[in-house]
Amino acid sequence: MTYPPASKHRAGMMMPRQAHLVETTMIWGGTSTGSANAQVIAPEFPADLKGHPTYVFIAGYSNSGATTLSLDGGTTNTSLRKPDGTAMIGGEVVSGTAYTVVFDGTYWRLAGGAGGEDTAASIAAASTVNIGGTSARAITVTSGAGPITAWGTAPAGAHRDITFAANVTLTYNATSAILTGGGDINATVGDTCRLESLGSGNWKMLSFQRANGSALGAYTTQALSTSDKSSNATLSNSNRTVTTADGSVASGRASNYITTPTYWEALIVTAGTSNVGVAGALAPTSDYLTNSAYGWGYLSNGNKATNGGATSFGSSWTSGDRLCFAYHPGTRQLWMGKVVGGVPVWGASGDPVAGTNPAYTTTSGTAVFPSYSVNGSGGSVTFSFAGGTLTATPPAGFTAFN
Repeated sequence: MTYPPASKHRAGMMMPRQAHLVETTMIWGGTSTGSANAQVIAPEFPADLKGHPTYVFIAGYSNSGATTLSLDGGTTNTSLRKPDGTAMIGGEVVSGTAYTVVFDGTYWRLAGGAGGEDTAASIAAASTVNIGGTSARAITVTSGAGPITAWGTAPAGAHRDITFAANVTLTYNATSAILTGGGDINATVGDTCRLESLGSGNWKMLSFQRANGSALGAYTTQALSTSDKSSNATLSNSNRTVTTADGSVASGRASNYITTPTYWEALIVTAGTSNVGVAGALAPTSDYLTNSAYGWGYLSNGNKATNGGATSFGSSWTSGDRLCFAYHPGTRQLWMGKVVGGVPVWGASGDPVAGTNPAYTTTSGTAVFPSYSVNGSGGSVTFSFAGGTLTATPPAGFTAFN
């Protein structure tokens, strides 16, 4: 900024003591007018002062992007910068907050005040969740359409603390989205993480914490949930076998959702008209889970089903058969089949290793659990979750539950 020629208001025309105070003392600028990104203050002393004047003002607006500050009613609009001299991106100036600004010879810089680093923001899940577009440090990701593949651009070294208020998949990228664990993450409600900007739209995850306190990918021993089931579902065998108590449909889910590529099996003790697969928490246990848009399963007649609709899929199965399942939460792909001669035979020529021909791709943002719906007199299924209980080797890249 170049200051105007000398005038009767210029510090050089004042008494020496007054000029010294003007050039070295913080001057009150009132409450800013103008607009969010072009703010105007009216200092007690006019704007045409030499030196490096410092002003204190109360923000009349919260900024939403690059911002200017004027001391002469909007005639001269000089860039207002962060304390480090970089351009503002929004959230640094909060309405009603007092700020100190100092002129560095080119720009006005914030020298004090509660900037965006101490504020919070909410952003809906999308392919790009632009956490770099706000300087708020605490970000809540709300319901929207994932998976999240990008995080926006922020200066290198910027940190964001993320809380997920919706289930959404975070997509790994070796350059722009370096996630803990080196792969995609299926984030669910209450999970948290910290991201650090590497600059140029690239981010690195420094930590990830599950809502239940467990580390990423960590499980307690998997079993069928004793609470997330219909009342007529009777559990036994350390909560790995389910039987319908009254011959009517009994549905439920396992205790833990699937967070890493996982393989498991299910022995059909008594077939009835059962179906086995995966389901999200929104699928009601008062009906067959596959009658919900949040349930996906393999039917005893060989069909697959979701949302109340069944289509031809693979071999039928009956009592004594062993089913196999592989689910990848990063791609949301589900493979289903039968174990034959100790080898998984996937329906519809599926191949979990190659990532081809999945039975289903589940709904974006929905965490899924191994699930069941058993029906008919004595209908019963026993799940094999841990590696020592499986009869087949998990596909490459997939592991059993602990």
